[in-house]
Amino acid sequence: MKRTLSILFALALVLSFSLVATTPVAAQSTYYVAKTGLDTNAGSSGSPWLTIQHAVSTAPAGSTIIVRVGEYQEQLTIATNGLTIKAESGAAVTIKAPDYVSRTRIVKPGWPQNCYDYIIRVTASGVTIEGFTVEGHEGMYNGTQHRHCDDVWRGTAQGDVSRDPRRVGFFGIWYDGAITGGQVKNNTVTDVVAWTASAITVSGGAEVVVENNVIPIHVWGNVGIMAEGTGTIVTAHKNAMSGTVGTSHWSQGGIQFGGAAGGGGATGSATYNTVQNLRSGTGAMSTGIGVYEGAELDLIQHNTIDNTDCAILLWGWSVDTKVSEIRDNTLNNSRYYGIAVYEGGEVDHIEHNTLDGNAWGILTYPWLGRAAQINFIQCNAIRNNTSGGIRFLPDTVLPAVHYNNIFGNALGLRNDCVLPVDATLNWWGQASGPTHTSNAGGTGDAVSDNVNFTPWLGAVLAPAMSVAPVTGGTASFATSGGSILTLTAITPPAGAPAGVTFPHGMFEFEICCLDQGDTVTLIVTLPSNVPVGTRWWKYQAGSWYSLPNLNDNGNNIMMIQLTDSGPGDSDSIPGQITDPGGPGWGPTVGWQGSPVNRLAVMAPWIALLAAMMAGGGLLVLRRRQARM
Repeated sequence: MKRTLSILFALALVLSFSLVATTPVAAQSTYYVAKTGLDTNAGSSGSPWLTIQHAVSTAPAGSTIIVRVGEYQEQLTIATNGLTIKAESGAAVTIKAPDYVSRTRIVKPGWPQNCYDYIIRVTASGVTIEGFTVEGHEGMYNGTQHRHCDDVWRGTAQGDVSRDPRRVGFFGIWYDGAITGGQVKNNTVTDVVAWTASAITVSGGAEVVVENNVIPIHVWGNVGIMAEGTGTIVTAHKNAMSGTVGTSHWSQGGIQFGGAAGGGGATGSATYNTVQNLRSGTGAMSTGIGVYEGAELDLIQHNTIDNTDCAILLWGWSVDTKVSEIRDNTLNNSRYYGIAVYEGGEVDHIEHNTLDGNAWGILTYPWLGRAAQINFIQCNAIRNNTSGGIRFLPDTVLPAVHYNNIFGNALGLRNDCVLPVDATLNWWGQASGPTHTSNAGGTGDAVSDNVNFTPWLGAVLAPAMSVAPVTGGTASFATSGGSILTLTAITPPAGAPAGVTFPHGMFEFEICCLDQGDTVTLIVTLPSNVPVGTRWWKYQAGSWYSLPNLNDNGNNIMMIQLTDSGPGDSDSIPGQITDPGGPGWGPTVGWQGSPVNRLAVMAPWIALLAAMMAGGGLLVLRRRQARM
């Protein structure tokens, strides 16, 4: 026995040494840059380097470079994978473009301007740039003339053909090439000025997250964030862009996703960004978020866009462009359109947006035989738009328009197509329905011909509604998601579980404007308190289901979680919950059965039997172990 233990100990010792010898130890290096440093130093905290370019050229892959307070006038090229370049915590660090004559320009054949200037260019994967002010210092446009690739200033006319007529593009932070894992966050990028200019540019198939950046757009012709080309993936999240209301014929852009004519475009998403005050003069249109020429986005959500020419624009003039969902955005005070879908543009769902104070809330604009398509417009607040709420120009692939609050507009819905549009189940501002010659007495927002608007909603869609229970008083319902479409007090059906009573009766309600499978919290305020242990009982097709009260403290407020297509949802419509139910209590109020049926009644006995069997098996095992 002792010999066996000795052998086992020796084997364990050998195994432990082998694990120590073969397990890699990750080494992470941190280097420092300071205005008081020298590039001949070691780059340590106590012996920092002087220039950021030396740091990014010297530090090994995976390093972190911390830049201390001050202004660094450098043009940076970052070609090492996995670098994190960040301003020291709490330090004001500016990376400022050097004079134009000392900067390098990149030639991009086939691009609109051909040659491009930049402040920071990244051609490596996994590079993070964080916490800086990046300043253009000297732009490519001086107010009347453009700088061209031959270093000559000219006006807008091409003019001197003996010299290079190409204008210079200018990028602040530029991720370029088939690279992954890039991050640009918590920076301010400003004064990046040119005929084609953007504060943050992602191109050539790069994958980058652009987050929490502040981008002042001071002059016309500039874009805050630009994603270009096949394979490029950009997640634009929580960025803030603001501009000027101009008179120039040049346009501005907050966020743009695009591609080359005849080719594919960038992909990604735009969420929780703010864009404001981007307007151009006559003949141009500045956009909050633009999706162009083959670009395809999964999601444009929770953005706030105010006082632009067009808040969101899709335009595929030669290559189709598509957005799956435009939802939960606030799009206000656009000079032309809240959402515009031009030729070659397609949107699957436009949902849960607020479009207020624009000229047109939503407009489609097919052109030259290329259609514009929207599949669903639902659950939006479209109000106070000075030309109209919704307009479909000829050759639009028409959507289903349901569950919207459309009111206070100069015109509710205008359909210029030959085919009628299905616009039933909308609130038009009045219980009498929309104004139309076929609806005598209708005083809500007007609709054109070729609009099927019957039936309409008799009240505004809202997340809250009240009703008088069959036992008296008032019960108020509020949902954390979607809108309450209907709410009715009912008498509990026969066959309730033994001992359960319903002093407030029961209720039938519909919650609409959800995504398929959504879970919401329903808050029900009852006329009087309910005892601790009260549950919410639901009835469907002969079965009873009970759900716990998440606010079970004996007051008159119940909180219940409901799931679309979950237990007791008595409709088969995705994105809608129809749940007859009510508060019940009694001797069996603690019963957890869901649903309450024979199987639920037998469940405790089945569990007891299973426990007895498991205990017996354990007893047999112990007896066998005792014999060993």
